[in-house]
Amino acid sequence: MIRGGYGLFFDTLNALEWAGPTDQTNFTASTSNSTSSLYGNFGQNLVTAQPPIADPFPTVSGTQFLPAVGAAAGNLSYLGANPTIYPHNFVPARAQRVQVSVQRQFGGSLMIEVGYLGSWSSKMSNFSAGLVNSGGGSNVGKQNLAPTPASFYASGNEPNVASNSILSQQVANPYNINNFAAIQSSNPAAYNQMSHSGTFTNATVPISNLVRPYSFMGGLTQVSPIGQSNFHELQVTVTKRMSHGFNLNAGFQKNYQYDRDYFNNAYDTSMSWEPTNSSYPWRLTLEGIYEMPFGRGKMWANSGWKSAIFGGFRLNGTWEFSPGPLIEFANMFYVGDINASNILLPKPAYNTNVAGGVYNVQWLNPGNVTATVNSDGSCTYAGTGFVTNPSCQPNGYNVRSFPSRVNGVRQMGVNIVMANVERSFKISEGVHFSMRFDANNLFNRQTLASPNTTVTSAQFGQITGTLANARWVDIQGHISF
Repeated sequence: MIRGGYGLFFDTLNALEWAGPTDQTNFTASTSNSTSSLYGNFGQNLVTAQPPIADPFPTVSGTQFLPAVGAAAGNLSYLGANPTIYPHNFVPARAQRVQVSVQRQFGGSLMIEVGYLGSWSSKMSNFSAGLVNSGGGSNVGKQNLAPTPASFYASGNEPNVASNSILSQQVANPYNINNFAAIQSSNPAAYNQMSHSGTFTNATVPISNLVRPYSFMGGLTQVSPIGQSNFHELQVTVTKRMSHGFNLNAGFQKNYQYDRDYFNNAYDTSMSWEPTNSSYPWRLTLEGIYEMPFGRGKMWANSGWKSAIFGGFRLNGTWEFSPGPLIEFANMFYVGDINASNILLPKPAYNTNVAGGVYNVQWLNPGNVTATVNSDGSCTYAGTGFVTNPSCQPNGYNVRSFPSRVNGVRQMGVNIVMANVERSFKISEGVHFSMRFDANNLFNRQTLASPNTTVTSAQFGQITGTLANARWVDIQGHISF
């Protein structure tokens, strides 16, 4: 039998499913009290020896609470704000999917099916509600419309000392509220808003805040529907229907998926592709049922005391085997070829020192890089591997040189067997009692957690925990009538 199908799916933008681009900037406000050595800012109106609880909301700047400005500030509403906006041409995510399979039956109880599934998603944003493959779109990043310009960034394996030194310098704040006295009378609502924003109340400001676009705002991001996801999967299914007391289902999936769902650098205007963490490259599953050939109607021990003792047993089991998720990395410096064979240890090193209280697994290969800091702040390296010297790390103005995910560099995979033994007893006509013994994670195979990825830590690349999946057993019984 041959099956095939094609579908074109669209995400929804209706009000019930999606919060959407309803901008609430200035229509809500919160009154905060920054902490001081005693009672904070509000303490300025407290009287000596009078308990502060006597007036928990004293007057500050003429008001007890910061009012919502609403639309009163007009075209100055975003002063000092950090809004997220949506383009006027925002469109919902869509996906094209194709599935083709061939099914063949052998004999009376065995069936094998081989199929292909392909999916091409586009127009993704972080509001794509479950349509696309990459985690429902929630992983898709927002576009930064107010980044430090790319000209201040440096590539390579050296800290960008020059830009970091210049851009971190504090200078007089040109947006200080004292420079905008005229707005107090022309737009009181905007002036009141400015008086509660550090963008306008701070006396100094780092140069980095002044060289970026929209420097009079705290920041500006946009939900851009430009993400993509491509997915291809081979599916093999083997089904043996129940016969002779035996049933078996086996499945194997081999897939390839890349997502274009993040901005590699703050100034990027287009997203970058990366291997997905929403589906693993392959997965094997087995599940089966075996009714023991003992008891009434079976081959052996089918009458008398033998049937009463040995009859009615059934064994059930499942096995799941797949690799783990890709390890997430921050930007860091690496000397040599960035690939799985260099980064993962061929065999993890289990370090156990009961006396010293050391229990860890070295999962990643730190390498043998020796970093020397030069007089001008630059670094020179000898050896290969990760640069672990804290003085030779990328700063906020280094172009990302290490990928967020490296294909093949994964956490420990899943290899778990579940099993149970069940027996049914006939109490009377129409009344049965069943008892079952379950063993979850039968062989007590512990799945290790993700390794430490802080490159300057002494525990870099080490695993110090598990995913809490130890074996446990469960005994249950029920009566059916």
